[in-house]
Amino acid sequence: MTPYNDVSWRACGVLANMAAFIPGIRPVLTTKHAIARFKALLIEGVSFQDRLSILTVVNLMANIGCTEYIAMNKEKDIQEYLNETLMDHPDEEIQEAANRFFCNLIGKGIVTPDWQRAGYQVVALAPDLD
Repeated sequence: MTPYNDVSWRACGVLANMAAFIPGIRPVLTTKHAIARFKALLIEGVSFQDRLSILTVVNLMANIGCTEYIAMNKEKDIQEYLNETLMDHPDEEIQEAANRFFCNLIGKGIVTPDWQRAGYQVVALAPDLD
């Protein structure tokens, strides 16, 4: 039997992949209940230092932020949590995912010229501005 949390992380990964390429699913993922659940999964991942779980949730939120930046900008508690716990995380990939979340909110889902020069065409897959 698969533990509930394992199922949650796997479902979150599926949603992250869908949100990367299907813009229409992103608004559905900005409900208060969904956002609260994503934050709970993120907090749990951080508390257990589960790298894959952290990356999955942060990438999902970054992908949602590509087009739903207005809704995600209202989620100040998530922004503060990411800023306080992940922006200076020792794992560079986790830092990059957190940076991409904020870049998508600030850039309003636009692929910057720097990202285009690096070969990225879809903002959901683009790295941070470094």
